[in-house]
Amino acid sequence: MMQQDPDNSKPARKGGRPAGVPNRTTAQVRELMHELFNENIDRLREDLDRLPPALRVRALLELAKFVVPTLKAIDITSDGSPIARAITPLTIQILSNEDATN
Repeated sequence: MMQQDPDNSKPARKGGRPAGVPNRTTAQVRELMHELFNENIDRLREDLDRLPPALRVRALLELAKFVVPTLKAIDITSDGSPIARAITPLTIQILSNEDATN
């Protein structure tokens, strides 16, 4: 019979890798991807420069997901009730050079 972890209701872990230690395969894949990007950074910049502005921004935002952690908003009140919040949409319109001159 598995022993229970005294701090919560999950069974105590036995064996395996310690919590927080990445899987070896995952670490190897990350290292290979790191090398691939480092070896091709100049080419990536050239490719991005060839894109139209709207696609360049989209590509940079997609790539940023792998570098900048995604943050989640957390609202805390003393009594545990939710905080009412108005959401204001943000719209970004990217104009071509032709649109900007007209």
